[in-house]
Amino acid sequence: MSIRDLVPFGREQRGDLTTARREAESPFARLHNEMDRLFDRFYTDFFGDRGMLERQRESGEFMPDIDVTENNKEIRVSAELPGVDEKDIDVELDGDMLSIHGQKREEKETQNEQWTRRACTYGSFLRRIPLGITVDESRITATFNKGILKITLPKLKQAEETGKRIKVTPG
Repeated sequence: MSIRDLVPFGREQRGDLTTARREAESPFARLHNEMDRLFDRFYTDFFGDRGMLERQRESGEFMPDIDVTENNKEIRVSAELPGVDEKDIDVELDGDMLSIHGQKREEKETQNEQWTRRACTYGSFLRRIPLGITVDESRITATFNKGILKITLPKLKQAEETGKRIKVTPG
């Protein structure tokens, strides 16, 4: 075994013949090799020239960042949706599952005296958030301002009062 075999990235470029033979012989060797490739891609994405976010932008994929906070009275969900219009957002509650679905459409045009360049990017997203409790559906509010979607889901009274402090005694 050489020292290069211990490096967790760059195995794909080396084209090791013993690895190909091991893969053909054992399913565990194939699993091991697939795990190596997974880590290779992770290190390339994390430390490489092109990160995952850049590749998502180039491919048109869009996955909004979401923050979920909870206190005794409500659950608050905040989603960053830059470049998304209010009319292209759907928010649904099905039982204790909150779904945020939308489409992003972006069109850029650059003109020069000799040429015109148009770039159109379309993509949809779906985020599902399990709440874990029943909320008061009649008091749910959602606001959208400057690319930020804020959803407030008030808890039902019974969900607010379920916590009880239990005294621990010695013995």
